[in-house]
Amino acid sequence: MNTEDRVAWLQKVEWQIQERKEYEHLAADAKASLAIEGKYKLKKMITLTSSIP
Repeated sequence: MNTEDRVAWLQKVEWQIQERKEYEHLAADAKASLAIEGKYKLKKMITLTSSIP
């Protein structure tokens, strides 16, 4: 592997690591929003069921 190939390979690996970090960040955001939505729906269901005589 010559120097140019090695530099290209390292840049590719660096780009993949950066891309993975972005996906992990998006996944964390999605999990957080699903958790908030789930709590809201649960609260709404409890409110609805508690209002039933």
